Amino acid sequence: MAHLFLLLTLYWWMAMKKPVFEQLLIPEGRSLNCRLFSGDAFFCPVHVHPEGEIVFISQGKVNYVIGEMKGELSENELLLIGANIPHAFSALRDGQKFTSYYIHSKEHLLHVLQQHLQELNILEGITNWFRRGAVFHLDREESERYKRIFSCTREIRILAFVEFFLSISQKKPRYYLTQGSDFVVDKTGADIIACIRMNKLSPLPLKDIACRMNISVATFTRVFRQLFGMSYVEYLTTIKIEQACNLLVHSSSAITLVALESGFTSLSQFNKKFKEYVGVSPRQYRKEWKILYPEKADADNWDIGTLC
Repeated sequence: MAHLFLLLTLYWWMAMKKPVFEQLLIPEGRSLNCRLFSGDAFFCPVHVHPEGEIVFISQGKVNYVIGEMKGELSENELLLIGANIPHAFSALRDGQKFTSYYIHSKEHLLHVLQQHLQELNILEGITNWFRRGAVFHLDREESERYKRIFSCTREIRILAFVEFFLSISQKKPRYYLTQGSDFVVDKTGADIIACIRMNKLSPLPLKDIACRMNISVATFTRVFRQLFGMSYVEYLTTIKIEQACNLLVHSSSAITLVALESGFTSLSQFNKKFKEYVGVSPRQYRKEWKILYPEKADADNWDIGTLC
């Protein structure tokens, strides 16, 4: 379903509450902030900053929301996040210790190095990882090389930083958070996407949209599944779910009313489909987003770890 949400959920993010702007203080003459957090719980509501961010989970696990993606990072996983991308983290108290090594990097650092040193042209691919958002699994040697950045200072820290990224430059991410520019479709696919966008607020039935595009239902169904990895009927369900998510976040309507306003015929059908597509119940979803998007959030109150 990744293609679908990449292309069609922009309206959803535009409708959400604005993320908190986090003012990061990287000292003058420095390019990196390195921090270590260790405890039994960790939380940051949805926020943005103009710096790139690198998060490595040394112990435990953490839930994340980044752009339109929601997931979980586990031990020995490394996450790269580009500048000005909304993101949030939450590791609830479950009796397990949580340890994270993370870095904020001035947005231009790797780009400048790659531009001025021909030997570092390979860093261009790494800057693309940041733009797209990427998750890696590090082996023991890679983990130790990453942690070495935190034990270094000043220019030696920059060298350790570059050395780490050069060492993983040929590594393939476990997955990306966005599809990036390599997602290409033919004219029929592009016409389908354009038609869907035009009718996003009132999706057409399968026969009607195929007729409007002057192609057979079979052709439309085949091309749609190739593009989005799901059937058109499943897509219509995601539109209903998206509408429900919006109502759950931005209204105080009862769950039953949300179900009906989103196009579901019964509460039981709504609860079943919502949990199937989102992973939690509608009530739990509303509760989580109230935490992630507080009416007022003071970044000074976040426990974001010890500066290294």
